[in-house]
Amino acid sequence: MRLMNGIFLRRAAFSLCAAGCLATGSGIALQAAEPPMVCVFISAKQKKVADGVLDAQKIVNDFWQIMVNRGAVTSAGIVFPTPVQLATQDVLVWYGDKLIPSDSLRRDFLRSFFLRGGGLVIVHNAVQDPGLKEIKEWTGTPWQAKTSAWVQGKIRVERLDPKHPITCGVKPFTADDAAAVGLELDAACRPLAWGRLEDGKEVPVLWTRERMEQRTVVFTLGRRYATWEQPQVQEMLARAIAWAAHKPVDFLLFSEEKARLKAAASPEKAGGSADAKKASAAAAQGGK
Repeated sequence: MRLMNGIFLRRAAFSLCAAGCLATGSGIALQAAEPPMVCVFISAKQKKVADGVLDAQKIVNDFWQIMVNRGAVTSAGIVFPTPVQLATQDVLVWYGDKLIPSDSLRRDFLRSFFLRGGGLVIVHNAVQDPGLKEIKEWTGTPWQAKTSAWVQGKIRVERLDPKHPITCGVKPFTADDAAAVGLELDAACRPLAWGRLEDGKEVPVLWTRERMEQRTVVFTLGRRYATWEQPQVQEMLARAIAWAAHKPVDFLLFSEEKARLKAAASPEKAGGSADAKKASAAAAQGGK
């Protein structure tokens, strides 16, 4: 398990500076502004894995490094964050099922995190928690024990929504992975990408859900290492985290990715159409 205590201290120092008052000789209190940042806690659940399939320790280590390289203040572990840790985070990233705490007290802290606008990014089988009623509230879909399943194989990710900042300008790609089938999204969900299975069936693989100030992004792929290595996947997840944190969607992008997003969202690219102008404005402001 890797816990980034130094980063916690750094974040805590910034938070105290932003929320507290600085004493002066004249007794006048000055409040410092909090520097722009995205604070992310990555939680994964340990399990036995086969060759080429992600294990929790690797997702903790690798995704932590990916987010740090992109400028996020990132903490991670094969744990659920404590209430103190939750108070310092903008977004939670979940990988693995049965991550949600079973005790009512910690669930209350989690609800408080969501009520203040805390974001949630759910990856792969974190969407699967058959006995938890809150999973529908947060993800927009319950896992059905009788009808929901994972289908392994070549999945063509396509029909990416050009009007949403998470997927604007992202090219279709193919992943040898596992997709969830038999899920029914509620009306509040917005599908952003679809996966075409080997039998031709299409299923949603990426969607968003907004509830009051809280934003959730669900990406159902990610079982295998090769999927995480695809640049489209890393870029979409970086955009998803920024979007869930109510930050500009390019907040965690590299310069070449920002340029590509700007070009894709440019009104001139679509002849100044209303849809292109809307996508451009959404990309700049974090989107809806």
